Amino acid sequence: MKMMKALMMILAVSAILFPGCDDSSDPVYHLPVCHLRVISLGGGFYGYYIVDGEKVEFSSIELEPGDLYYEYKQEIGKLHSLHVTAQGIGEDCATDDPCTSYLEITLYTDKTELVTQSSVKEEDMDLSVYLSYE
Repeated sequence: MKMMKALMMILAVSAILFPGCDDSSDPVYHLPVCHLRVISLGGGFYGYYIVDGEKVEFSSIELEPGDLYYEYKQEIGKLHSLHVTAQGIGEDCATDDPCTSYLEITLYTDKTELVTQSSVKEEDMDLSVYLSYE
């Protein structure tokens, strides 16, 4: 009986001293932290991304002094899926100022580019880019 009480005491103390802070059974635990970058030339952009079912809107319609391109950067974190849509501004680059002529979406980690999608404005066409990662 003393042995059983001692064993129970050891288990109780172990549970208090060593709580489960490493949930390596969760599949997200092993995924890298991801970053999203959207850039454009000529004009800004707007859009949204859906990460693991949650929608977030973004835009970049003004240049900061000294910048040569429009940019949106965001740490997304660890994710299972990501869907990004970006839309350029301006319909006719011959008459609209500003008018987006190039759009690029990149998903990357600290060490690796995971996926990139880009598009160039064509005459009489809206400029948009869609990226999906799962």
